[in-house]
Amino acid sequence: MNSLQNYHIRKAAEKDLPRLLELYAGARTFMALKGNTSQWGNSYPAPEQIEEDIARGNLFAVTLEDREKIVGVFYYAVEIEPTYDYIENGPGWPDNEPYGVIHRMAGSAGMHGLARFCFDYCLKQCNRLRLDTHADNKPMLRAIEDFGFDYCGIIYVKDHSPRKAFALKRD
Repeated sequence: MNSLQNYHIRKAAEKDLPRLLELYAGARTFMALKGNTSQWGNSYPAPEQIEEDIARGNLFAVTLEDREKIVGVFYYAVEIEPTYDYIENGPGWPDNEPYGVIHRMAGSAGMHGLARFCFDYCLKQCNRLRLDTHADNKPMLRAIEDFGFDYCGIIYVKDHSPRKAFALKRD
């Protein structure tokens, strides 16, 4: 088990692609074993998506103390997420202020507290965060709720499948 103090975050680089592909493949396997077979299927995110995220400077690597061994990855940007324009079956978004969006989080097995560490990092960049996940992604739902995100409703991703959407606002 790793303590949160041992984690570090840096922007992902092109040289990291093989390791990032491994992490995402491991996450897909883990999700399938936990009953979440449809969120990322067999191929999401595609290598091209990861390369684009890196090129835009929005993909982050979580490393251990050596700052080289990558144990986690996530997308973060302060930007408008088009799939968040329509939300239903909940109270809706808390406001229309700029927000940071978190996507595509994955980690190595046994890296406890990784989601919390990533959420903390993102919250330090922007005091309003939004994210979404599949209803079957129980581990992520627990992490989201434990951190204090509020349920806002259901959004639909590009393939029209539903996702539970959450927001966190700290003033």
